[in-house]
Amino acid sequence: MPDELIPALAIVVISALLALSGWRGVPGLGIIGSVAVITWVAWYGGSSLAGLGFVAPSNLALTVTLGVVIGTAIQVLSVMVIEPLSDRITRSSHDHRIVEAVRDSWLSLVQWLLVVWLFVAPVEEVIFRGFLLKQIAALASGAVGPVIAVASSSAIFGLSHLYQGKSGALSAALIGSMLGVLFVWAGYNLWLPIIAHGVIDTVGLLLIATGRLEHLQRIGLGRLRTT
Repeated sequence: MPDELIPALAIVVISALLALSGWRGVPGLGIIGSVAVITWVAWYGGSSLAGLGFVAPSNLALTVTLGVVIGTAIQVLSVMVIEPLSDRITRSSHDHRIVEAVRDSWLSLVQWLLVVWLFVAPVEEVIFRGFLLKQIAALASGAVGPVIAVASSSAIFGLSHLYQGKSGALSAALIGSMLGVLFVWAGYNLWLPIIAHGVIDTVGLLLIATGRLEHLQRIGLGRLRTT
């Protein structure tokens, strides 16, 4: 098999796995399958973690600070603007049921925070930005390569979140595009988007756990939401 076909086939297989698992409500299966495919491609091509974007940042303190600030800003924007608009566009509501347990249990909140930082943020960034975005950009090439890559990988990111409903998928795609731009801006280094992604989910969980989510929605564009 020609080596140039392997990344293209991997993109197709991973995209199908993620979209199908998101649609069927079993996102974990798509993630596991994607990691398996990426591991095989990396082994076959002799790639390292650096090839996925795991390169030590030149300024760790600045990277962490930017990640926290940008991640917080994205989540606030999501709650106040992106989610209400997504609800309006799709005529549906963002489905948060998968994390609703954090409203009544601090233990559940801690468990979810561990899952976010140890699994969700790093693994999803490896799949969607470190692999899909970089491979699509390489295949597209040219000045428009990064634009096509950000748009395509973000669309797949959205489809993988179909278990959160149509509104959740659209919101995820828009947030994914921001993380994609962040990844490209950081020189295809994963650490900044990983930190930002972790903060996005952390702030979201804290808003749900403390009951402040609805308040923030009301002072944003929450009036556009459908029932």
